[in-house]
Amino acid sequence: MIKSLHTLLALWAASLALLASAVLGKQPSASGDRLLVVHDAEHSPRASLSALDALLSARGYDLTFREAKSGAPALVEYDERNFDHLLLLSGGSKTLPSDLSPQRLVSFLREGGNVIFGLSSSTMTPALRDLAREFSLEYQDRGSALIDHFRSAPGDDGRHTSVLLGGASDDGRDARTGLFAGGLVSNNVVFAPETLHKVATKPLVVKDASAHQIGDVPLAFPLVLPPGSSFSAEPASVPASDADSGDDEDSASSPPKKADITTEPLAATSDALTGLGPFPPVLLGNGSTASGGGQGAVALDEGVSSLVSAFQLADNSARALWIGSSALFSDELLKDTASSNRAVAEDLLAWGLQEKGVLRIAGTHHTRVRAGAEDVRPAYEGEGREDDEGFGQGMRMYRVKDTVTYSLELEQFTSELGWSPAPRNLDIQVALHMIDPYITVPLHARPIDPAEEASPAGNLAAASTESKGSTTYTATFQLPDRHGVFSFVLLWRRAGWTYLQAKDTAPVRPFNHDEHPRFLSAAWPYVAGAWSTIGAFVLFVGVWVSLDWAKLGGAAAGKGAKKAKTA
Repeated sequence: MIKSLHTLLALWAASLALLASAVLGKQPSASGDRLLVVHDAEHSPRASLSALDALLSARGYDLTFREAKSGAPALVEYDERNFDHLLLLSGGSKTLPSDLSPQRLVSFLREGGNVIFGLSSSTMTPALRDLAREFSLEYQDRGSALIDHFRSAPGDDGRHTSVLLGGASDDGRDARTGLFAGGLVSNNVVFAPETLHKVATKPLVVKDASAHQIGDVPLAFPLVLPPGSSFSAEPASVPASDADSGDDEDSASSPPKKADITTEPLAATSDALTGLGPFPPVLLGNGSTASGGGQGAVALDEGVSSLVSAFQLADNSARALWIGSSALFSDELLKDTASSNRAVAEDLLAWGLQEKGVLRIAGTHHTRVRAGAEDVRPAYEGEGREDDEGFGQGMRMYRVKDTVTYSLELEQFTSELGWSPAPRNLDIQVALHMIDPYITVPLHARPIDPAEEASPAGNLAAASTESKGSTTYTATFQLPDRHGVFSFVLLWRRAGWTYLQAKDTAPVRPFNHDEHPRFLSAAWPYVAGAWSTIGAFVLFVGVWVSLDWAKLGGAAAGKGAKKAKTA
């Protein structure tokens, strides 16, 4: 009885220890949980970020808030990162602290950190515009906000800078204008299916947003698009309330006045607006919107206009998220149950902080496929036999026209399970290079064992027979009839997913002198010619020997005598 009680207590303590280690070892992000939030006391005060604080803290992040004008704590100190992520809510000051300079931010990204930029029309500075150009994004001047006279949100102050995105019909068009209603790009890696459906029913609200255009660099891609009826220009100012001229009671009882929106044409031009890529055009203003002031509003015909864009570095897949409306993280919009702002903000933060869409290569492998039981050639030349000690440690060398199998072990990070098997439906391919690609074949996920397929964990538990924590993608193909130093090159880039890169080098040798076939079909003409010559010679000799030369000689002599007598 006492022994069984001690056993139960030991098992209970061990289970508690395992549970505690699992909870403590769980990380919300694949790159760490240290997050620095830089905000401005005027445009983004600490009191207005309580919902953001609760949201990120509940997901397991170690948050540190810091005002933009303060220099401590530093983002990077002594060439070491103090934080894994940075959420920069621009304060609009012309200069940033030294540790947040554009050069330092780019260096932070190259070292593996992630940066989320929260901007607005009133906080856009020349320094941030120059930095955005490094990411192939072109922002408008400071003060140019997204305006839409047809899709203004309830509670707008009259300037029509609170714009509704989404909430349209099935074809994505607004019922009132017939134009594109804006909203989320259908990227299932960044946005959950529930979020995409929610934005279609409950519009997303953006305030004082700054639109931008995406250049030709393929590493940048849009996530949130503006409506087709919107344009970017300097909004009209809200007139002063009667409180300045009257008493407080009258001003408190009277409703606030709407802004005096001009009815003049936005641009003194008759040029037709051209579409921006596959999306409807958005007017981009430069100067006054009055009929006689500045350049007016113009439509640019290059690139795609976007409100939220993402960028991944090519070498380490560090993520930079450019959000044109920092109000998306404010308590006012995060707590708004009538909109889909909270769901969109959660998905954007999850992607920007590397909670989703994160893949890594656990290993690559390539091997020769034997032709059959009679194929006793060593698997790799120069490595000896498979049973010998040290086999497989040298460079693997193949022979021309060998059949090889290339395998890729792939893992995916999720905040719930950590590193787990990757999805099985990725369109990955591998190419065999020698300066130029010779062969390109798709990789397919290896079939799951029936025992693993019946597991309650579903696809998350599906893995290869070699590694239970990863998904194996394989391809079998024949090497070309060309010798040289070849490379198995894997380069996979998809919007939202971590970029995958791998390169394995393997020499390919020609046939040895004793490995050619005993007889070549191309030698048939030469063999036939030789044997025909031999046969003709034998036939000639046989005929020559079989003749009776004595009779032939006497007959020839008799003919000569007759000719002499006649003469």
